[in-house]
Parts: sequence; structure tokens; C-alpha cells
Amino acid sequence: MHNFILEERVFIWSAALLYLVAFIFGFYSLSRSKRYPRIILITLAIVGFSFHTLGLYERGLKTNSCPLGNPFEIIQFITWTSILLYLVIGPAFRMSLLGFFSTGFAASLGILSLLIAKWDHPYQTGPFGINPWIETHASLALFSYGIFATLALTSTMYLVQNYGLKQKRSKGMANLLPSILQLDQMNKRLLFMAVIVFTFAISVGMVKWIVDFGQIQNIKLIFTLTLWLSYLIVLILRIFNYLIGIKFAWVCVILFSASLFTLWPIDASRPTFNENPSQRLP
Repeated sequence: MHNFILEERVFIWSAALLYLVAFIFGFYSLSRSKRYPRIILITLAIVGFSFHTLGLYERGLKTNSCPLGNPFEIIQFITWTSILLYLVIGPAFRMSLLGFFSTGFAASLGILSLLIAKWDHPYQTGPFGINPWIETHASLALFSYGIFATLALTSTMYLVQNYGLKQKRSKGMANLLPSILQLDQMNKRLLFMAVIVFTFAISVGMVKWIVDFGQIQNIKLIFTLTLWLSYLIVLILRIFNYLIGIKFAWVCVILFSASLFTLWPIDASRPTFNENPSQRLP
């Protein structure tokens, strides 16, 4: 077992607050119809991401594993992934407003997880055991959740752009968003990437599950496979153009929102300890 010292939370708090500042500054600029502060936003996101990475790294050293053992760590890993994807995808595809949505998403969920103390409950060192296959499976699965989160954000951008076009608005946020076609193609690529990573994560998990199937919690298996199958069906429907446009964007947003609720049954399948985290011994 490990000691939950609060040092790493200082870094994570710093990251969350920097994301919040970036989001508020962007919102203020957009509400005033001013030029979107792209350089400022990227700078705040990079500095926040650096603090975030350092905080998760420190937590990993204390848990002797990838820090994915409770709802707090899971949420932080997903928001970290969403910012990472923005820093890679945003500048490359000139999607400056993705930073606005990503920092807002990371700030809201990040601060929420920091404020709810019971989400950061103690657990045994190495929450997935000493098996590296399970560690790899868990980290890849949560990384795919981060891609699904980014997909939900770009889908929201699609819906905002579509609304702006219907209302014939050419100023403010709608004017800064990529075209409907660009967003649609980006959504398709993100969904494909996420399904591939999620499929690989499940395949890696199977290496351990086949050997010791009795250790698999039924609720975890059911929720994981249901989520994977849902996204796979959506991808197939999108590839063959049975699910496109507004309906596709709404499905991506709703499906990710629903996927967040699958994290709690999965987390509940792990053993926890009742002692106060501040009283834990290394």
C-alpha cells in the first residue's frame, strides 16, 4: 500500500486552474467578438499540461503503477489525454477552438474530481496487480477514453457550427470553427483511432483473461464489451454512411457521456481500503 501525500495534487490543481484561466480568457474574447487568443491559449495549455504530467508522474511513483486506481486518477488521466490530443491535433489541423473546448472540459472535470474527496480513495499498491499486461490494458483503455472525449468535443463543435450556419451567423465562435466538412472528417478519423486503440486494449487484456478467466469481474467485462461494441457499431454505420451529419455528432456526444458512467462500476470491482488516505503508510 502507498501513502497519498498531497504534493502531486498541488501540481494537478495548478494544471486545472491554468486550464480554467485559458477557458475563461477564450470565453471572454469570444463573447466580445474579439480575435481568439490562440497563442495565449496554447501557452496556458502547454504549461498546464506540464504540471498535469508532473502530478500524474508523482502519483505513479507513489502507487508503483500507472495511476488508474480510483475515480480521481481515472478522470485525471482522461483529461490529460484530451489536452495531449489538442496539443497534437489542434495546431496541426488549425483547430484553434478545440483548445477552448478541451481546456473547458479538462478544467470542469479536473476540478470536480479534485473537490470530491471520496473519489480519491486509497487502494492497494499496483491496483491491477503486478501483471504488466493488465497495466498496459488499463492505460490503453483509458487513453481511448481520452480520444472518445476529444471526439465528443469535436462533435460539439460540429453541432455549434451547424447551428451557426442555420442561423446564418458569421461572427463569433461560428466564424472561428473549421468547416462542417473538416469537422465531419476529423470526427470520423478520431472515432476510427479510438476504436483501434480500444480494440487493442481489450486484446491485451485477453492475454491475462484467457489464462485466469476466473479473476474477471462480470460487471467490468459486460460494461467494457458493451462500450466497445457500441462504438464499433457507430464506426461501421459511419463508414457506410448510414449515420452521418448531425445524428452522428449527437451519437458521439451522448455515447461518451454514457461511457463516463461505466467508469464507476469498473472502479467498484477493485478492492479498496477504509483507512484515511492521510494516515496510510508507504
